[in-house]
Amino acid sequence: MEVRRAIGVAVLAWSVAGCSQPPTQPPTPPLIDPWAREGGVGDASGRGRTLTFAFSTVTIDPTPPDGLAPTAGFNMDLLCSANSEGDIPDTPNSCDKHDAPSPLDFDSNCPVEQWDWRTGRSFALGCDPSRQSCRGGVDNQLPGIADGLEVLSNQWAMLEYRRFVRRMFAQGHAAMVVQVHDVDSLEDDSFVRVSLVRAVPDFGAPCDSSVDGQRYVALRRAVIDGDPQRAVVQSSVAWIQGGRLRVRFDGTVEFPFADWLPGLWEWPIERLQFAVDLREERGARGNFGAVIPARRVVDHVLPMADWNAPVIISGFVDIERMGACRGPSGGRGPMGDIAIGFGFELTRATLSDSVADGPRAGACPSEPLVIAQGDGGVDGGEAGVDGGDAGR
Repeated sequence: MEVRRAIGVAVLAWSVAGCSQPPTQPPTPPLIDPWAREGGVGDASGRGRTLTFAFSTVTIDPTPPDGLAPTAGFNMDLLCSANSEGDIPDTPNSCDKHDAPSPLDFDSNCPVEQWDWRTGRSFALGCDPSRQSCRGGVDNQLPGIADGLEVLSNQWAMLEYRRFVRRMFAQGHAAMVVQVHDVDSLEDDSFVRVSLVRAVPDFGAPCDSSVDGQRYVALRRAVIDGDPQRAVVQSSVAWIQGGRLRVRFDGTVEFPFADWLPGLWEWPIERLQFAVDLREERGARGNFGAVIPARRVVDHVLPMADWNAPVIISGFVDIERMGACRGPSGGRGPMGDIAIGFGFELTRATLSDSVADGPRAGACPSEPLVIAQGDGGVDGGEAGVDGGDAGR
């Protein structure tokens, strides 16, 4: 009897002590990087081919009215951020921006059942955004930036930047060549190398970069020692899976933003990555993402803008950098990053053995580029201009 009483007292004491403990917090999901390859990226076979393409179409998405419409770009901070949605408060580290769903690369999205609203992290990535239980993770402020630039430009030049950008690439005003090396299979290849080369057209009118096999010449500053096969910008990781090429670049990359947004984009971008359905003659459903440090933008425009510039620019920050989103008033102090994304298409091209310092005489572009409101035929009558929308 004494033994039973002792056991009962011990069990009661243990249960009381257990009830007095504070409830345990659910585990915090890790940061999952879909671009991290297990076991490295493999080795080149030494037997693969080199495929050469050029950007022929670039498409900036419309600004979604609710911030939730599918858009191009990637989950650059590995979070699926919410912005005061129903009973869910702002996700920490969201910079007060709602992430959009990706219709192109599902691993930028988070399944709701695996998602932690306290942190914006998820135990798993990858879901179809057409499902209600799928939360978007895309960071992309380029649609809003394009809207702002159109509003500003309409005060003096009536430019339409989305049309402007499409025609820049379609007519050879901006040229970027993509070379995919060591390709053994266009369906699945665990290791390929990708180089990006700023170039100029080596073909004449009609200026249409969507024509198969157009020839380009590398800019001297884009290659090493004048060798077009030794590009300055080389991928850090690249592979093909299910016919889709995925590429990431470390460091900073020069992309021809200055050509389409003069005076505002005259610096390299960071953490560039893209994915595209790759075939022998073209690349479709391209998805491009990168970030621009807002601090760099402010430091560039502040000398030639009024005091409101830092406030306006900080309004596009959607990714923290070193714990900061928006700097203090006056444009000083740390600031976060502005993520950008757009859709694109590639067309098969050739790259000359020579290099150039600038546009070649007699080659495209053959005339200055100006896109004004009401400019007929821009969206409907040019090959390759609207093809990117269909491929998106």
